[in-house]
Amino acid sequence: LDDMSMKWLFQPNRHASEQPQSNTKLVTPEQFTFTWTVRDYHEVADLYPTGRWFYSDSFVEPSNPQPSKIYLWRMCMYPNGVSQNDKNYIGLFLKAIPNDHERDGNSSGRERTYAFEVYRIESTSSSSPLGSANMPTPVLLKNEKFSKTRFGFGSDQVFGRRQFLKLSEVYPDSSSKFNLIVRVRITNEENNAMMPSVSDAPHSEFPLAIQIPKYFDDDRFCDVEFTFQCGSRIRAHRIILASQSKYFESLLSGQWVESRNK
Repeated sequence: LDDMSMKWLFQPNRHASEQPQSNTKLVTPEQFTFTWTVRDYHEVADLYPTGRWFYSDSFVEPSNPQPSKIYLWRMCMYPNGVSQNDKNYIGLFLKAIPNDHERDGNSSGRERTYAFEVYRIESTSSSSPLGSANMPTPVLLKNEKFSKTRFGFGSDQVFGRRQFLKLSEVYPDSSSKFNLIVRVRITNEENNAMMPSVSDAPHSEFPLAIQIPKYFDDDRFCDVEFTFQCGSRIRAHRIILASQSKYFESLLSGQWVESRNK
């Protein structure tokens, strides 16, 4: 089997819906992006030894210019390698799921160009202060674009790379705690441009938690201010305070004077 196509290795696995993860989708006229966040990846990966996989929820690629015709996909990850020969790598794959139109028409597959992008984002401590310089930012681990591929619908038809990413690049040290963000971009036409980095990507392509840190020091959106006896002032965001503290949620949403004033 080559890197671009391999058979499913069917073994007992936990469905991705049981994994701590979140999904976001972006639709543009020319391409579709799906973002899969595997939370606490350092713990999830321990559940799957070499040869075992877990997969994302199925997701929809709308059809343009026929919005009613949808295309289904699913991502598959081997966190500790497909086989013993690949045990030092993450295996990452994309699978096409036939829709009713494709089944009724006896379609043998669909052609797409696709690309994978993987980020690591360190887990944060609940005690980290707002606006802390230690707030994590996504670290790009690998970005790879694949040539136009015909995705068949057989159970053995998955596409990607067995040795997509070295484990040594995923784990900066043995005690690190982090989430893994996997993005796949699917397009019908050849596109030589690589996917943009976090700073260039549209906001909706990434989970909200990734976007928030860069706004902490932006006074345009601050709506509450703390004044201390020493004369120092700290501006903050009510929604962040309320989401992280029951005390502030009550203080800022009740009948207290603080809920009506900045």
